[in-house]
Amino acid sequence: GAVYVQTTRAVAAGEALTLCYVAALGDVRSTRQRRAELRASFHFVCACARCAADDGPPPKRRRAA
Repeated sequence: GAVYVQTTRAVAAGEALTLCYVAALGDVRSTRQRRAELRASFHFVCACARCAADDGPPPKRRRAA
């Protein structure tokens, strides 16, 4: 159960390291699809800046005529 990471630059002690779970998905998938894949594969709902920016307000419901 170990993960080995090699950096491409020097990293300061205590500096946060991050990785993109969906780098390969790029712009191919919608926010809904990216979040569904992350939820299914990694068991979390993504709240990164990109996903949060794509959220927008919920669509307004139309009244029945």
